[in-house]
Order: sequence, then structure tokens, then C-alpha cells
Amino acid sequence: MDAHASGSSAMPQKRNPFATMKTAVGARVVTGATASLLMSPPAAHERDHRQLEIERDTLPRVLVTLGGAQAKLLGLLGRLHVNEEALRKGAELEGPLLLTEHVLMQLAPAIGHEKAHDVLQEYVTQYQRTGVSLREYLESRPDTRETVAGIDLEAATDPRSYLGLAREVAEF
Repeated sequence: MDAHASGSSAMPQKRNPFATMKTAVGARVVTGATASLLMSPPAAHERDHRQLEIERDTLPRVLVTLGGAQAKLLGLLGRLHVNEEALRKGAELEGPLLLTEHVLMQLAPAIGHEKAHDVLQEYVTQYQRTGVSLREYLESRPDTRETVAGIDLEAATDPRSYLGLAREVAEF
């Protein structure tokens, strides 16, 4: 077992690598230190020593901390295990609620953004109470019945159809 991974007390099968904690803490430290640099007033002619002191103290700390966090993160990524089947099942549990934004973008051109938002808000409540399908719900409403005919709801509620540039960004 990896000395840098610990099981959760509530879920022993879960692994909590310390590298995630170190990376998150490093990001917070860098954010705070960077704020000090950004809050410095613009340099005047013949730079003022007050600004130089902030830069001299803060910049090395930012770079060292950022480098350490990056090293921890890169080491962690090599050990990362993604259970695609579990992710797919989790997405299916949410059903059509997972992609209501995508559905909203399909409905909005036909009925307006605000109306589409309201319709989907009402649908979420109905779905949570009864489990009604999105198609059934939209076809039962006079104000959306005709609109549904022009939308491929199966595609609009399929997580694989709404990835955008996720793959390209992840591989960048």
C-alpha cells in the first residue's frame, strides 16, 4: 500500500492521497501570496524599495510552493484510477436532471430562455416526486408540446452528447 494514501475512516475502500491535500493547500498559499503581489501599487519612476521587498519575499515563495504543488499533482495523476462504469452509473442515477442545461438550450430558441428555465424548474420538482420522463412531461404541457417534436430529447439527455471540448481540454 502507498504510504501517502490513507483509507477513509467511513469508507475504507476509498483512498485519500496526501498529495491532494498538499496540492490544495499549495494552491491556497499561492493564491494568498499572489494577492500580495497584485495589491502592490504600480512602480513609480526609480522603483520604490517597499515594492521590491514584497516581490523579493513573495515571488520565491509563490514559485517554490507552486512547483511543489505541481510535483504532487503530477505524481498523483500517474496513480489516478477512473472507474468509468461507476461514473456512468452515477450519471444515469440523476437521469435527465444531469443535463437540464442542455435541454434548456434546446428549448430556449423556441419558447424563450426564461420560460424554458421555468418549465425545467417545474419538471425537476415533478421528476423528483413521480419519476415522469422529460418527454412525457413536455408533451403533457400545451406550451411545450409542439416544441418537443423538433428536439431530440434522447440526445439532449445523453451525457455523451454534452461533453463539449472536455476531451480536448483534458488531453491538452
